Parts: sequence; C-alpha cells; structure tokens
Amino acid sequence: MKVPLITVSHLTVRSDEKVLLQDVNIEIYAGEITLLVGRSGSGKTVFMKILAALIDHATPHFAISGSVRVGGKEILVRLPTFSGKALPIGIVFQDYGLMDNYSLPQNLDFAFAHSPFQIPREQRESIALRLQQKLDLPSNLIVRHASGGQKRRMAIARTLAYNPEILIYDEPTSGLDVPMARKVAGLIRNTHEAFAKKSSIVVTHQYEDFLPFVDRILFLDSHAKTIQEVTAGELLERVQREEIPVASLPPAGLPLLPRVRHSIAAFLAATTSVSGRFLWYFLLALARLLPYWKSPKWGGRFLLHYGRLLAFVSSFVYIGMAALIIGFVGAYFTFKFLPYSQFTKPLITEDVLAALGYGLYRIIIPIFTAVLVAARCGAAATSDVGNRVYLQEVDAMRSLGASPSCYLQTGLTYAFLIGLPLLTFIAFFLARTVALLVFLMMHPQHNAVFADAIFHGFLRQGNSWAFQGTHWVIYKQLVCGFGLANICYAIGMRAKSSTQEISRDITGAVIWGTLFVLLTHLVFALLEF
Repeated sequence: MKVPLITVSHLTVRSDEKVLLQDVNIEIYAGEITLLVGRSGSGKTVFMKILAALIDHATPHFAISGSVRVGGKEILVRLPTFSGKALPIGIVFQDYGLMDNYSLPQNLDFAFAHSPFQIPREQRESIALRLQQKLDLPSNLIVRHASGGQKRRMAIARTLAYNPEILIYDEPTSGLDVPMARKVAGLIRNTHEAFAKKSSIVVTHQYEDFLPFVDRILFLDSHAKTIQEVTAGELLERVQREEIPVASLPPAGLPLLPRVRHSIAAFLAATTSVSGRFLWYFLLALARLLPYWKSPKWGGRFLLHYGRLLAFVSSFVYIGMAALIIGFVGAYFTFKFLPYSQFTKPLITEDVLAALGYGLYRIIIPIFTAVLVAARCGAAATSDVGNRVYLQEVDAMRSLGASPSCYLQTGLTYAFLIGLPLLTFIAFFLARTVALLVFLMMHPQHNAVFADAIFHGFLRQGNSWAFQGTHWVIYKQLVCGFGLANICYAIGMRAKSSTQEISRDITGAVIWGTLFVLLTHLVFALLEF
C-alpha cells in the first residue's frame, strides 16, 4: 500500500474574497511524477506555494482553511520547518529565481548551505560536478550571462543540490517554442530517473509533452474551484471545456512570519490600529539587527553586496561632489553678501566663519547627506529588493530554507547604519576644505592656521578628538539609516507582477525616505538645540 507524501484535506483558499480553491482533497505519493493542469488564474501557482509553505495563514490577503500535511506534518499552522529541518520541497520557478550576480557553483553552494541534510563540505564538490555533467552546464557560468535554457537547467541543478524529497516545476515550458518545450520535458523526465526517482509535481498549462511519462494527472477546475484526478482522455475533454489560454499567474506571496509571532501578526493584520502595526514592524526590524544567519558566509556576502551598493565609489563621488558644492556655496555667498560688509566685516568675520563651521557640521551636511542617500541609495536598495521579488529570487530563497529578511533586511540595515555616518563625515571634511579655501581666497590677509582655528571655534572641546555635538550627529544619522533601510526593504518586498511596479516602488521609497529624513532631523533639532 502506497503511503502519501503530501495529503491535502478540505483545503479552501480565498484571496481578497475571491474563492480560488474549494474543499480540495488530494494525495501525492512518493516517487511519482504528478501533472497539475489548470487555466490561468485558476489558482495553480497559489496551490503550489501553499504546498511549499510560501503562503500560509499569516500571508496578507489570503484566507486559508483545511489541512496540508507534508511528510505527516501539518504545515499550514506553523513555520516551513519542523524538527529543526526545512520542508522537503524544492521549487524550480518559472522565472528561475537564481541569484544573478553569482555563478552556478555559488548558487549550488547557497542550496548546499541551507539544505535540510547537512552535506559534508568535501562531498559538495563531487555532487556539484555530477549535477553539472548530468545537466550539461559550464562550471563557472555567471547567471546573468546564461541563456534561457541554461538558466532553466541551473535552476533545476540548484533545487537538486538542496536535496528535497519533492520537486515542483512551475510552468517549466512557458514561453518556449515547441522543440525547446519538448527538450525541457525530456530533461524533467531524465532528471526524475537519474536522481533516485524523487517525487515531482509539474504545474503547467502546456501539458502535451508531459503526458507520455507522468504517473498521475490532476486537473484544477476553475468552475468547481477544486482539484480532481483525471485520465489523459478526460484531461483533453476538460481542457477544451475550460479553454485554457497560454498564460501564467503573477508571483504571489509575501514574507513568512516566524511561528512565535504568528498569532500576534494575525491579530495585528486584522486590526485597524496603524500605530499597533507600526510598533510591531518596528520591533521586528530591531530584531533583524541580530545577524541570525543560517550560513554566516552567505550573510557576509549579502552584507558586502549592500555595502558596495550603498557606500562604494559611486556614492563617495556623488556625496563628495554635493559636499564640495555646499562648501563653496556656503562660504562664498555668506561672505560675498554679508549685510553692511563695509562696516561689519572687520568685526564679525571671525564669528561668521565659526558659525559656518558649526552649521555645516551640526545641521547642513548631516541633513543634505541623509536626503541624498535617501534618494540615491534608497532607489538602489529598493530596486535591488524589488527585482529579487519580481524575478522570484525571494521566493526561491524561502523554498531553499533561507529567510529573506535575515539576509536582505539585515544586510541592508547594517549597510545603511555604517554607510550613512561614514558618508556624512567624509562630506563634512570635503565641505570644510572647500569652505576654508574660499574664505582664504576672499580674505588673503588671513593664513590657513588662523582660518582653521576660527572655523572650528564652536566645535572644539578642549583636547578632545571629537567635535562638539558629534554624538548628536551620529545618533540622528543612525536613526535615519535604520529608517531608510527598513523603508526600502518594506516597499521593495511588496508583491510585483510587472517592472512598472518596481519603478513605482522606487519612487515611493525615495519620497517616504526623504520625508522620514526631514522629520527625523526636525525632531532632533528640537531635542538638540
């Protein structure tokens, strides 16, 4: 007697009051290839993501009832982990979900590092080599340089490296011509035979090439909102009745919330208390300051990636040019248009120069730097996260047992917390240099030592190495950095079905980030002065 690997009982799914699935009862057995066919919008992709725990009770806009058991464990009411191990399900996404900036071995290494089975490091190379040979892949191919067919095979290789018991293929032949679709179908069949006959679920509307070798066929009836097992002949009849078009659902699903936060998050999602939800998200963001990385190596890589993205050469040049302009404008126009300069200039020149130094350090440079970072770096960070969502990389990370928030949110937060204060101090020293040069050009009777001493007159604190108010500058830039990182992450992680939505979110992140910076500096000004 066959024992079911997946058991779905009385599953009902609603999305924004629209019923997608109604009282679904099916079983999927070990070692079989199961074909799931249904028209666009019928709920195939949603069902697939429920099986992989990418959508659960805590996912906004979804109401789910019933039971889904994987390996005998209920997955709807808990995290996609049990007994300390990730779910034994891997997904080959329609848009691949690969990490574009990395090579095939690095993508495989990510899967190895998060596999529920702790594969010894010395065995990983031999497994990776076997996967490359079986799937005919170059060893050091960078994802962004690969063809569509190579990306498909790379996605399969990475999922196999994760070593799940069940492989789900999401629309594997979508957008391919007939010869290539047949090639991909043959690849799935050969993969199933070559790798210990793992259970495979193929979710598709292009079913013809899979019929000769699948063990079972499931049909998602968009009228009855249910899934039924059918024969090949019955499938053809159902398809003609449904008039299934060539299309696929857009990516769905948002980040999963840990089990310990599940009940609270569900309550907050249902309440209209904006302040309550804000407080909860703020606490979650604070928790992400702890680098809880399943793989410290990959945590460090993401941190370095966002560090380069936000505070590398281009940011230094961008902020540096702005600082030079601010220093020049601040000094030149202050002394050029000093009121009644013929009477007051000999008396207040020193005070004006000292006030300029104080204003640049405590107010002007911090706020300008934070606003420019909100614009330039906020756009870059939101675009990075948004593209990962749109290209299904975020869902792929979850399917591989890796928490996107642990890697993306934590990396972004530390990049902003380190990068913004660093850029602020660099900007001040550049602005100071230009301001002093302008002052000396306009007042040739003074020397550099005199100008430097007067410029820092209100900032010196005896023999202390730090200027007066340095702690205030650091505090407000850290608050701005923390807020900007989480604004970019929260907006970037919104579900996306088009590149236009990425552009929309970039604009939104820049606007909200800039407003947050201005409000933060206003509050600190009231406290500071």
